[in-house]
Amino acid sequence: MVFKRTKSGIANQNLFHNVDFVVFVEGGSRSFSKEEVENNNYNRESNDIIFWERIFKKYNTNVDLKFKAVGSKSTALKIAEDIANNKISTAYVAMDKEFDDILGKQIDSKNILYTYGYSWENDSLSKELLKDLMDDLTAKSVKESLINEPYDKFIKELKLGVYADGYQFSKSDSFLPRKGHMRCVNCDLRKEPKLKKDEINSLLNQYNLKKSTLYSFGNRNSIDAEKYCYGHLLADFCWHLISYLLKTVFKLKPVDKGVINRLILNRFVDYLNPEKDNYYKKQFA
Repeated sequence: MVFKRTKSGIANQNLFHNVDFVVFVEGGSRSFSKEEVENNNYNRESNDIIFWERIFKKYNTNVDLKFKAVGSKSTALKIAEDIANNKISTAYVAMDKEFDDILGKQIDSKNILYTYGYSWENDSLSKELLKDLMDDLTAKSVKESLINEPYDKFIKELKLGVYADGYQFSKSDSFLPRKGHMRCVNCDLRKEPKLKKDEINSLLNQYNLKKSTLYSFGNRNSIDAEKYCYGHLLADFCWHLISYLLKTVFKLKPVDKGVINRLILNRFVDYLNPEKDNYYKKQFA
């Protein structure tokens, strides 16, 4: 079956799959155009699908859903605009918020859902979950300080970089590298991972950004570094922290990053703090 490239190309897909709603999310191995999505092209697997499946199951259990990962946020946004403008009630778009709320870019529609933080990584990760995950991986009771101290230090030292990222987003750009972002983190597994502050300073010079301007922007918009940190950077830091602890402290082999992400995604709904929990309750109300 080929879907027409019109409003019905999105609106009628639930009938084809015999579900109540089709949920379009980001991610997957390929990015499709809106026209390709209207003709039923999509990724069947992505971390975003797993995340939103868990969210829908927790907060909206009485519906049959088909999840489709379309790749880029730009495509997800085009579908979201179609849903909002044409008042399509048979489809959702669920996507990363990034800085959309701060910049007034969120689409106002009950069928458009956003993550609480920058991305699913920010909403899934927590020190409590990382600690329990380490307990499982090592079959030991891991000291909280082994997780909390490097995690808190990383977030504290990254605050100016997150402010700069939000500031650059307001200018349709970004600050933290989207490719090669781990150049900002010491990834030597013989040492505890930490932010490379010299790389942040180098980027500040590259973009000719004044710290006073960034602190003013960040404080004015109440930007929380953990909430608005570039999600891939936060997740990869956590993976390196887990890898470092396994290798150096517990003398075990590191675990594949994809496996760690799946373990986190499988359990995160049990670790949502009150702010995140209330946020999603309101979205599904």
